[in-house]
Amino acid sequence: MPIGVVFGDKSMKAAEADMVATIGQNRDINKAQSAGYVTATGTSARAASEAQPLLNEMAINVSKTVAGKGFDTPGVTFAGRAQLANVGNTILRSLGVSDPKYMLSEADTRQALAEKFNAIQSLGLARGAGQESLGALQAVMASMPQTTMPPEAQAQLAAQLLMLSKKSRDREAHMNEYGHISQNSFARANEAFETDNPNNNYLSQVTMLKDLILKDPKAGEMMATGRVSAKQIEDAFRARAERLKQPYVPGLSQYFTR
Repeated sequence: MPIGVVFGDKSMKAAEADMVATIGQNRDINKAQSAGYVTATGTSARAASEAQPLLNEMAINVSKTVAGKGFDTPGVTFAGRAQLANVGNTILRSLGVSDPKYMLSEADTRQALAEKFNAIQSLGLARGAGQESLGALQAVMASMPQTTMPPEAQAQLAAQLLMLSKKSRDREAHMNEYGHISQNSFARANEAFETDNPNNNYLSQVTMLKDLILKDPKAGEMMATGRVSAKQIEDAFRARAERLKQPYVPGLSQYFTR
């Protein structure tokens, strides 16, 4: 299990209950629900893995902007518009969407993006376990119309997308462990994951990632390019959490080493 992904008592009890459900009277319903969870979790994790290099590059670019122009620079040109379109299209392709009418373009207007997002939602691609993919796509599309963004807003977006990407991969790791116990029955897996890995933990990670991007660009670039170990990254974030008076949540090294 990757660092920071929790498989606790709630998950264990849920997996054991799901194992029993494989032979109960509702086994066919359970089987259908499980198949949907596996598909959604797998496609979301693939989208996250494919988008990860683009997201790391985005974070590095924002760090370099801050280093060159300053944290408080108002209205810095948001050069990541084409990059955001690439991230969004990577997510869409990994969800099985290939029709050009849904694909994002850096030339899309605010209205065109809103219409595309509504159309994508109507496809019903990201239910339950796929919610991170839809959340990342929504964040991308909401930011694209902005030709300028303050560095802090750019850093917030980059950190949010990195978090959603990691959460998708965490969910898949949790699912794999869950399946060993439940005999690949997953009716209760989504609730178990959310209970053992609460969203507040991920929001704390966003805060620390944003702080890293804005205030320590050289360290962020070293982490993103794989020049330091997982232990060194965890130690650095533990110290950062103490300085920010934020709870330290293990697993931040997985943003860079997984």
